[in-house]
Parts: sequence; C-alpha cells; structure tokens
Amino acid sequence: MVGEGRPLGAADAAGGGGAERVIGDDWKPLRSLGVFTRRSGSEILLESYIDAYSVNETGAYIWSLVGGGRAVKEIVDAVAEHYSVDRAKADEVVKSYLGTLLERGFIQADPESG
Repeated sequence: MVGEGRPLGAADAAGGGGAERVIGDDWKPLRSLGVFTRRSGSEILLESYIDAYSVNETGAYIWSLVGGGRAVKEIVDAVAEHYSVDRAKADEVVKSYLGTLLERGFIQADPESG
C-alpha cells in the first residue's frame, strides 16, 4: 500500500503492467460507460461487463481524479502534491496507469479533448 509521502512507482498505481500508448498532457480521460467501482479495504475493484481490475490506494486516488474535465497534467500535479513526489515521477506513474486503463477499456478520450 502506498502511504502519503511515500515514493511511488508505476506498479504502485496499477499493480504492475503499463501501456505503450503515449498519453499527452492535455488529454482529458473519461470513465467509460458501464464501469463500476467496488471498494475492498484499501483497494478498489474496477469492473465492467467483460473485465475486472484490482487497484491499490494510488490507483484509487488517480481513478478518483479521472473525469470532470481534468487534463492529464492536472492529474499529474495532484498526484505529485498528494504523495510528495517530484512531478517527473508522478508523470511516469499517472501516464502508465492511464495507458493501462485505456487498453483495458475502463477509460476513453473526452471527445472535446481528442
């Protein structure tokens, strides 16, 4: 589990994995329709009709920031501040995690942000 102020890595957000897709700073991810969230202790389970994905505290925090018109750069800034890590590390973690969520169909692009 990642605690406040503890350095985090890509595996902290998503439990490993990562994506090859390049996620831009101005991209505004949206939660896909049909994705449900269930909490179990410090982890959450993201569920769709065809997939399920367990994420820890860091992943849950990033998930809470997805939607609402936030750009990736705003999510990165919030993660860097929340976990007291440098922006470059937060950028790596957030973009890797969002790439994984995109590949698995849990998020999609905001049609207005591209």
